[in-house]
Amino acid sequence: MSPSKVPAVLYFVIIFLIILEISLLIPSKSDVSTVSGGGDSAYREADLHIQDFELTEARSDDLSWRVHAARALLFRKFDLGVLADINGELVESKHQVKLTGREGYVFVNEKSLLLVDGVEAVTEEGYRLSTEYLWYDGKGQFIRTASSVNVAGPDPENPTIVFSGQGLLSSIKKQSHEILSRVRAHQNFQDEPTLFISSDSGRLNIEEKLATFSKDVEISKGDLKITSDKFRVKFLGNRDIEWASATGDVNITDGGWKGTCKEAILLGKDKFIQLRGGAILKKGEDIVRGEMITLDRVKKRIIIDKVSAELKPPKGI
Repeated sequence: MSPSKVPAVLYFVIIFLIILEISLLIPSKSDVSTVSGGGDSAYREADLHIQDFELTEARSDDLSWRVHAARALLFRKFDLGVLADINGELVESKHQVKLTGREGYVFVNEKSLLLVDGVEAVTEEGYRLSTEYLWYDGKGQFIRTASSVNVAGPDPENPTIVFSGQGLLSSIKKQSHEILSRVRAHQNFQDEPTLFISSDSGRLNIEEKLATFSKDVEISKGDLKITSDKFRVKFLGNRDIEWASATGDVNITDGGWKGTCKEAILLGKDKFIQLRGGAILKKGEDIVRGEMITLDRVKKRIIIDKVSAELKPPKGI
């Protein structure tokens, strides 16, 4: 387990124990949805019961956040608010994230928020995160979950890129979203095959328009298949890719071609593939080696730098 994952796991164990203790001492979350009924045990146990609850915090480091709930029960013993029908927003000097959830908990002194059931977070750029529950750490300015996640954008209804996986760690300031395991992604294009990607972990930096996939990476787009240790995609504001790079132990198949190298760069909407670093390209019994080999996928030709080749004539010649 990587160091970045250990704190997240421990964090959620602590949160689970807190919520378990609360659930034993206060009414269930289902009582919150009926808080308007004055005879509920929720009223007897809660210190305050509020309609249209709102909590706002503005900080000196240009970060502010607001949470609004249609109904809330407040428990001073736990410094806790139990909320229903929630919406809120996190605002940093350059970025904004809007949050919604059916139920949740706000830890007032900790300046933290746990949303559960139908949770969505939408960035100012239009990327939408959907998950079962989400923890916002106001002190660390992180968003976390260990649940399954889906990220789509910049138009969630007709997205350019879609991420899914297990677990998430997001930084508000850096606009960086790391999916911790079992990553699946695809990028849609106009009049081109869809790009499919799977890996052990993945990171999306919205501000830099850069997606990075790490460990056991598999890529496919039509006839093109690539496996590598790392794959990075720099995408434009539309549905086009500016460039993509596979590094590490790279293996490529494209039609009849099979290649290996240390780095493969996809250029010109994948019309060209540059194989760099001990590049080897094979087709049938023909073998080409070079420090850099460029495969022109449209004209079906190769351009070679510092080449050695083994070209075998057809049988019978």
